[in-house]
Amino acid sequence: MAERTVEIGEAARVLGISTEAVRKRIKRGSLKAQKNGGGQWLVILDEARFAATARDNGGDGVQANVAGVATTMDLVRSSAAIEEALRDEVDVLRDEVTFLRDEISRLDTIIMSLTQNVKLLDAPRQTQPQPRMSWWHRLKSKFIGR
Repeated sequence: MAERTVEIGEAARVLGISTEAVRKRIKRGSLKAQKNGGGQWLVILDEARFAATARDNGGDGVQANVAGVATTMDLVRSSAAIEEALRDEVDVLRDEVTFLRDEISRLDTIIMSLTQNVKLLDAPRQTQPQPRMSWWHRLKSKFIGR
């Protein structure tokens, strides 16, 4: 089977999905890809997929839609694109749930350690406040010593 390497934008056009969906598929491993010397991702697609795309698009890269009626292939492609987008969204939400669970666990640990430290503290001693002396009594006690 012959393979062709294309940029992400071209792969998105060939597959009928967004460039972000292509990137997510590369990350998941459902699309083969490699980086070129400049650090840009190149997607590896088989020639059969290119031939099918050219046949479906009438050879000019634009999808033909006769009289505004969607063909069965268009419906299948859009359903597949929607399914892929939903899978991507589920993956993102799973990552967020995992992150939040880890954060809750970390915060619970911090709260437990703080409550243990509070138990170790001594309660402040209750002291009786000294009555405040008037300025006259303070002056008198300095000179007389009482």
